Amino acid sequence: VPASMVDPTEIPTHSQEIVFIGMNISESKIKAQLDNCLLSDDEMERFADRLKNQASGSESTEVELPRFAIGTAIEALTGPETWETGSIVAHHYREPNWPNGKTAPYQIRLDSDHGLIYAPVDDDSLVRQIES
Repeated sequence: VPASMVDPTEIPTHSQEIVFIGMNISESKIKAQLDNCLLSDDEMERFADRLKNQASGSESTEVELPRFAIGTAIEALTGPETWETGSIVAHHYREPNWPNGKTAPYQIRLDSDHGLIYAPVDDDSLVRQIES
């Protein structure tokens, strides 16, 4: 839905449900992990302001430059309280199935297993430079 058609102050009246089928599933652990995905009130307010600015044309559509250069040693949040070291290997990363225009600011190679992950937002709460 285009931002111009969305009123960020309206609270949707529809709902969605997720069904987990399996054995020995901890409802409390799943609920806690899903709750960690929710925006805080402050984050939601900033998101609503950004939508309003986009709809009014007052927000810049220029691509922001990432804070960290390729090769920078960083720590990435990989779990609720787990930080792993790695390095930036690409800017403006995108998955093949993402909609046009959607990118993540960083692709990161983890030091632990050399796996590749991405940071969905360029923010110290998700990716931070290692102090030397």
